[in-house]
Amino acid sequence: MATAKNVSVDAELDATKKEAREALEKLLEAREHFKDAAKAAGIDAQEEASELFEQGRVGAEQIGLDAMQFVYEKPWHALGIAVIGGFVVSRLMSK
Repeated sequence: MATAKNVSVDAELDATKKEAREALEKLLEAREHFKDAAKAAGIDAQEEASELFEQGRVGAEQIGLDAMQFVYEKPWHALGIAVIGGFVVSRLMSK
């Protein structure tokens, strides 16, 4: 029984890590788009873009840490949320 719990917690942690990585990749992509837009507008906003990027990165890390803490504290709730979320996504994708 404990092994199944560990496996589900590990799966949730892996999913959380994957989502955090995806969020970071999106932030990196958004940073590049922002820099390109600033250059096109004739604005040198590299420092501002870097600062905003850093704030976003810190926020994404905090979300990941909060999610991991939630999974450790309430693994059954996390598993239930994952199952319901998977069901909703599968229903949306099937239509």
